[in-house]
Amino acid sequence: MNINHNVFKISNLIAFHSIVDHGSFSLAAKLTQRSQGQLSQIVSTIEEACGTGLFIRTSSGVQLNEQGHIFAQESRKYLESYNIFLKNISNLSEPDDKSIVIYAPPGFIHYLSSHIIQPLSVKFPYISVTMKKMSLR
Repeated sequence: MNINHNVFKISNLIAFHSIVDHGSFSLAAKLTQRSQGQLSQIVSTIEEACGTGLFIRTSSGVQLNEQGHIFAQESRKYLESYNIFLKNISNLSEPDDKSIVIYAPPGFIHYLSSHIIQPLSVKFPYISVTMKKMSLR
């Protein structure tokens, strides 16, 4: 099976799950800010790539068929993993140790505090900085 990976991009899977969750192309279209035609095209493309229909279409909405339940379950796992991935990489920008202790001579503490530490604390509010006087022995 030769799979076109563009069919299964995140935005298409989110649109698919919006249809599943709401049981309606029209409601999903409103919520995802896409047209019903766009959603229909996304579903058709996914169904073609899977080689089977995924929905039972009725006048009152749509429901997943057996293959659709399998696809929905597997794609939801993928979306959940993707969300965990996004959360984890967003944490990369924050240091593990969120506290810093700076030892400086007494006369230098005021300069460090007002000219260096204060501007950095605005940029990195999650870091706690403690200033301690360094003994000059």
